[in-house]
Amino acid sequence: MNSLDVRGCQIIAGYIAPPEEGGPVGVFVTFALIPNSTCVPAAACYANCDGSTVSPVLNANDFLCFLERFAEGASYANCDGSTTPPVLNANDFQCFMNSYYAGCS
Repeated sequence: MNSLDVRGCQIIAGYIAPPEEGGPVGVFVTFALIPNSTCVPAAACYANCDGSTVSPVLNANDFLCFLERFAEGASYANCDGSTTPPVLNANDFQCFMNSYYAGCS
C-alpha cells in the first residue's frame, strides 16, 4: 500500500482539517483519502507537486506548482515543516529542490 503525504492535514471523521482549522502540521497517514477543496493530499512523491503521472513525472511544472503554492501561503509549501514564523521561507525552496533532486521512486 502506498502512503500519502498529507503534511498540514488531519483526519477527523473522514474530514481533512488544514492547520487554519486546528489541524496539526506533519500528520502522515497510510490509508486512502478522498481529497477536498480545502486540503488536498500531496502525491506519494513530495516533489511531484502537480501530481503528474506521465513521464517525466518531475518537470518544470512541479517548480511552477510549488511557486504558486508558496505564493498563496499553502501549507504544502512548508516543505521543511517549520513552525517558527515566517513558516514559509528560503529553507522551503531548498527543501523542495532537495526533494526534486532526490526524485520519485
